[in-house]
Amino acid sequence: MKQPAETAAEVRVRVDVAAGSGMMRALRHRDFRRLWLGFGIAVLGFQVQRVGLGFLAYEITGSALVLALVFSGDSIPMIFLSPFGGVLSDRWDRKALLIASRVGVALLALLVAVLVATDAIATWHLLIFALLTGIGYALDVPARQAMIHDLVPAEDLVNAIALTSILRQLSRIVGPAIGSLVLLAASSAGTFALMAFAQILTVGMVATIRLPWRAPAVRAAGEGAVRAVLTSLTEGLRFIAGRRGVLLMLAISTVPSFTAMAYQSLTPVFAEDVLGEGEAAIGLMLTAAGAGALAGSVLIAARPALVARPAITALTAIGFGLAVTAFALSSRFPLSLALLALVGLTGALYSVGSSSIVQQQTPAAFQGRVMGVYQTTWEFQVFGALLVGALADQTNAQFALALAGGVSACLVGALFLLRQKESGPHPRPLPR
Repeated sequence: MKQPAETAAEVRVRVDVAAGSGMMRALRHRDFRRLWLGFGIAVLGFQVQRVGLGFLAYEITGSALVLALVFSGDSIPMIFLSPFGGVLSDRWDRKALLIASRVGVALLALLVAVLVATDAIATWHLLIFALLTGIGYALDVPARQAMIHDLVPAEDLVNAIALTSILRQLSRIVGPAIGSLVLLAASSAGTFALMAFAQILTVGMVATIRLPWRAPAVRAAGEGAVRAVLTSLTEGLRFIAGRRGVLLMLAISTVPSFTAMAYQSLTPVFAEDVLGEGEAAIGLMLTAAGAGALAGSVLIAARPALVARPAITALTAIGFGLAVTAFALSSRFPLSLALLALVGLTGALYSVGSSSIVQQQTPAAFQGRVMGVYQTTWEFQVFGALLVGALADQTNAQFALALAGGVSACLVGALFLLRQKESGPHPRPLPR
């Protein structure tokens, strides 16, 4: 079968890889390269749209509560539906599922752009948009993560996950700047239109990917669709329960997400009340954390062996909690920026490490279901932010966040020590 012509971006990537850049070696695989470029376009569009979404929500309501609800609205469906998205990823065509979810998100963004342009937008539109896009991402994320496993050999898996993380961190730095420019030039409608355009470009890239053949799921005689999905989900949960190495990494992912990740939502409080630097410092603080995460992702891409072992992942997760605690206790702005960079660095190391080990220890038939559960562990940070925020209101932000970071570090350490005591060495990655 004749291969589609390479895009200009792919040609540049291929030349870089051919030149001997070990850090980008997973990009020598044509189909992963297309998935990677498509993800980069999509996540950049998402960050641009977030700027317009935040501006629009606050402009309409003037309410910080509504702003928080709109921003966290897409996480609620992902908490509850990502495991089911993983089931569909294992039972259906992953590429088709990814394309369908991206088309749905594009149509939603385009609809909001039209509502804004015609002055018909209302608060409930934004809340529904957040919820529906969350449903789309609940289908998208497990399928996309499972496709990484499908498209690269085992020796390039950690590198591929790290390269994907690099795109995510770059978008956190570049996306808001582009979004601000689009907001000034074309109002918030322009940010949603750009989001829709980015999703369509992603669909075009994904459509040319060739996935390895997988036998279709066979439904038992007389088994209804709902029962088949629940049976498949139960099988996935049993697999996780039976693989203690996978269970450990899911726990290590959950604990910091539910506790120490609250530093992100409390950044404005620290900028204003703790450090006394005002609103202008918020952007610098978020940039510092993003730069640290980017550095961590680059380090892993160049040296995948750094996070290929559970012990290293556990240590970096402990370091993340301790770095958050140190940031919470700092009262000097330059030191706080440096600590936030360390928070971003350790956060990237443990998150890429845990994801890599989970995928290495999961056979292809269970990739979607396991990654669906893995994604849910990350979405728990919404509840953690609310809990730590409530504690901060009752005490103060420094105490609340320092406690969250300390609890995170202690629990991760205890989990890892218990795992080592029970089962000894971690099993080798499963063969393909």
